[in-house]
Amino acid sequence: MRSIKKNINKNAARLEIIESLAKSVIEVGINQKVRYKEIYVEVEIKRVPQNKYGCAFTAIPYILLARDAIPYQNAEKLQDLSLYEWKELVKDKCIDK
Repeated sequence: MRSIKKNINKNAARLEIIESLAKSVIEVGINQKVRYKEIYVEVEIKRVPQNKYGCAFTAIPYILLARDAIPYQNAEKLQDLSLYEWKELVKDKCIDK
């Protein structure tokens, strides 16, 4: 079994993941002959305790956000928000367990 790093630089890992995700979206666009006007990518890193399960959610680039998921009905505001800030703004419109 492969060892998992206990101490990672979360910010460096987050930026690397975001860059990789953005490149993936661009590749999908190239394959589908689509050019995207905007790409929004965010990552949240969480440690999963021993004997617990974690999961990752990835969105494919052709998924559109629900109207209520865009704060103030202004998509440009998304680029100025952290994932936490966005969640706070839309939490009353989302189903969350």
